[in-house]
Amino acid sequence: MLHELAATADVVVTNYPLRVRDKLRIDHATLAALNERLVYASFTGYGEQGAEVAQPGFDATSYWARSGMMDQVRNSYDATPARAVVSQSDHPSAMTMYAAIVTALYQREHWPVLVRCLEREALLTDERFLTKPDRLRNAHDLIAALEAFAGRERAHWEKVLADNGVVFDIIATPADIATTSRCGPPGWRSPSRRTTGWRRSLRRSRWPMPQLSRRGCLPRSGSTATRSSPGLATTRDRIAALRSAGIVA
Repeated sequence: MLHELAATADVVVTNYPLRVRDKLRIDHATLAALNERLVYASFTGYGEQGAEVAQPGFDATSYWARSGMMDQVRNSYDATPARAVVSQSDHPSAMTMYAAIVTALYQREHWPVLVRCLEREALLTDERFLTKPDRLRNAHDLIAALEAFAGRERAHWEKVLADNGVVFDIIATPADIATTSRCGPPGWRSPSRRTTGWRRSLRRSRWPMPQLSRRGCLPRSGSTATRSSPGLATTRDRIAALRSAGIVA
């Protein structure tokens, strides 16, 4: 049943030890063969390679103690390292796993979108670019294949990429900075009478400025003690009594 679910799933998350995954046939190789689009989120105590690959890990061991954080939490230099009262790794580990999964899903969906924007669908089946590791390994060939960008004006690509939800931005020039609407509201800059070309000079903002009341120095201690606070049933006599008792200055 798990194999049937994995065959149509977007994500599988597991923290089983590697030997258990092999025994249950839920390792990455097995599930990836059933679903090439599957994002396999693997959580281990000590990684998937190295001498400690089979060692189980818990919050107090592989995270709190092994990381060195436990040794740093002492109330004095000679004190015993502090034991974690609550789990220290649950939240940061979960956030890191979530970020990895979302990033993988984003990359999985947006590579095909980008290729279709470029009208180069053949790249989707090119063995050099099937997966992200493939694209990294063949980065020089991929850059050459993406030369389609050079065949159209920038305005074309800005519209096509924006319409398809691709995250991008231009490599702006000084001229772009001076003319773009993203730099501020209309009227924040004007052509300088003393310069020509693309140079600009700032002028006084047209944004309304709040009227600030003039304030003096902070009052000295006790100088406002005789003032009654609004909403409080205080009187001069009561304030005087509190002052005589030394409760207020």
